[in-house]
Amino acid sequence: MKMLRAFFIYIILFSAFSLHAGQKPLTPQIDVDFDSESVYAGQPFQVQISVTAQGEGDPQVSIPQMKGIDVIDKSVSRPSSSYSMSWSFGTGQNARQVVKKQGTWVYTLILKSREAGKRTIGPISVKIDGYTFKGRIYPFNVLEPGAQLEVADDAQDSVAQEVGGNSNEVLENVRIDPDYFIHMIPSKKEVVVGELIILDVYLYTSVGNLSVNQFDKEPGTDGFWVERFEDDDLRNIQNKRVTINGVLYERVLLKRLAMFPLKSGELVIAPPILNFTAGSAGMGFFSMGRGKIVKRAAQPVTIKVNPLPDVDKPAGFNDSNIGNFNFFMDVSSKSVKTGEPVTVTFSVKGKGNIRNVVLPSLEEIDGVKMYPPENDSEVRVRGGGVSGMKQSKVLLIPNSEGSFTIPEVGWSYFNPATGKYETNTVKPVKVTVEKGTSSFAGGKVAVIKGGNNTNSSALSRVNSEMKTIRNEIDVTLKTPSVLSRWWFLGTLFGLPFLYLGFLFYRFNKKRSTQLYEKNRSKRAKSSALKSLDSLSGKNEDKGSSAYSDLQKILTTYLEDKLDAPVAGDTMPELNERLGTRGISQELTGMIISFIEECEFARFAKSSQAENRVGDEIAALKDIINGVESATIVPVVKKRRGAI
Repeated sequence: MKMLRAFFIYIILFSAFSLHAGQKPLTPQIDVDFDSESVYAGQPFQVQISVTAQGEGDPQVSIPQMKGIDVIDKSVSRPSSSYSMSWSFGTGQNARQVVKKQGTWVYTLILKSREAGKRTIGPISVKIDGYTFKGRIYPFNVLEPGAQLEVADDAQDSVAQEVGGNSNEVLENVRIDPDYFIHMIPSKKEVVVGELIILDVYLYTSVGNLSVNQFDKEPGTDGFWVERFEDDDLRNIQNKRVTINGVLYERVLLKRLAMFPLKSGELVIAPPILNFTAGSAGMGFFSMGRGKIVKRAAQPVTIKVNPLPDVDKPAGFNDSNIGNFNFFMDVSSKSVKTGEPVTVTFSVKGKGNIRNVVLPSLEEIDGVKMYPPENDSEVRVRGGGVSGMKQSKVLLIPNSEGSFTIPEVGWSYFNPATGKYETNTVKPVKVTVEKGTSSFAGGKVAVIKGGNNTNSSALSRVNSEMKTIRNEIDVTLKTPSVLSRWWFLGTLFGLPFLYLGFLFYRFNKKRSTQLYEKNRSKRAKSSALKSLDSLSGKNEDKGSSAYSDLQKILTTYLEDKLDAPVAGDTMPELNERLGTRGISQELTGMIISFIEECEFARFAKSSQAENRVGDEIAALKDIINGVESATIVPVVKKRRGAI
């Protein structure tokens, strides 16, 4: 009677496992995300298809051919870690190991539409364990290429009110999303050529758990000279709480640029595209979600740039000199000797596009040789603008005694704050030149004999412009030659012996490694048992680390015994590998069950698991003895060049 009852219980359990193993998988979750809110004809765009599924194998995704769309590139990202569960049913030769794994596969497509119009993606088919599931159709609109510089039809003006403050800010041409949106705010929308514009890029969000990744596309700066702020870093973002249409948003400053228009007309700042992750925090250990990747684009901003006024415009004015500056000149010395240098420094200091400022040039002066100027600038981009100093240094060398005058120099700039041209003038400076000497302390002027008049004249000019220094050097050899030093001889004859010794060491090391790998399978059992005996002697740690050590010992033993990497195998792959190498189904089931018990004990900590470490050590020894008694089928390795 007892045997009959046990037989019926076995039949019921076997049927339950069989039905569960062969049942239809759960319907996968299919999500399609575009890298931007707008798609333009002729321009590549990215589509990510995320498939969250559960099954014994990887899902197979099929996408119907898309009319008018070319596939430039495609890739797949498999889950680095996924939750899996497994069970066995049957015994002996009929035993079967079933492993169900669950994760999210991301398929990335780089597409390009040949022309504007309405397009669709889908329906997307997903095949799992022989079952096919179909998703919905995803429609989207492809715009003309020039539409990216146009404001969207649904953009509107709105007002952002600061929480706890009295300041209101008008948001022009903004597309408000209830969760998050991007908006650009320029300090001015009408300027003159070269006038400073400060552009702020903000993220408005009403939800938490956002992780900002990067800008997929920076704000368009065609027609502008751009200086980046020194504190332009996402780690130094400035936050403010505002309400828009009754909804509370967190306003985050993402980027700030100093922009100077280089030409007149209507210049369009192309919208940036921001990549961030939403809902990435607060997920459980077995959660399938990894956060939703979101991309948002701002609306373009148009700046009206007026030309500089012609009224009172100085002759020869350079349009790069726009700002609020001070101009001054410095002369290094007002009394020199012939051949001694004089440095004239022109400096401009103030606020504006200091890096592009053009400084005045110095006219030729009779009896003075003039060298090309050296320019240097120091720019600071902070807080409310761009400031700094730019210098131009001119080197003068007088050729004759007497005096010369550095003439009066004027420099003009346009001040946008006053709307007027302003000119700074420096007064002339007189420099006295005394006769220089032809010889100097510690040296003499060199003279070349037998040269023609041209060479003598060139040499005399060099001697008159530069101070010649001649050092008295004794070239008598007072020390023995290096070739006779003992350390040189030792190095010369010792290096060949060192090289031969190095070659002998490399040969012995390579031979030892080959012998070690050759006997790897024979040492597998002794190494594993030694590690188990060492683990048995540890009384201080019987927790999850012991199970981690047991799993590592088994994996290392199998790799040594089979001479194959098994650490990265999934359970079905390990089951197949052991079967092809001659391990019986019963012993294979014991190995896989042992690995799963170790993994369970590592993550599900309990006192019972800690007390069973000794039993698990004994079980692992039985597994090792079983593998040793099996006949291992060798792997046939193809010879190099074989077909």
